[in-house]
Amino acid sequence: MPQMLELQHLEPGWNQGRGIAVTRNAGSATLALLAGVPDLIMPDVAPLDDGGLLLEWEFGPKALQVEVSPNRAVRYGAIEYDEMAMDGDLTSLRQLLEWLVASPIGRPTLDS
Repeated sequence: MPQMLELQHLEPGWNQGRGIAVTRNAGSATLALLAGVPDLIMPDVAPLDDGGLLLEWEFGPKALQVEVSPNRAVRYGAIEYDEMAMDGDLTSLRQLLEWLVASPIGRPTLDS
């Protein structure tokens, strides 16, 4: 994942004097988390000031954010129609991605 390689080379202070470099723990945890994700639905990846990484997906009215901390802890927030749908500690990225791409009942689908 080219985006990840670039982010792992950030220098301390990369964010206007703040922001520590992305840690190896955050980088390796993120790569492990994304290992089974198809290229078609790879997230946008951004560094966090604490050395962690933020993964973001958007699909129609839904958005999913996953934070991987420097100590490898992973938390998520899922938004639907601009309201928090769920959040917490990540146990299954696959389930969240299935939620993300599932079409709400009565709403148009990608096939429509």
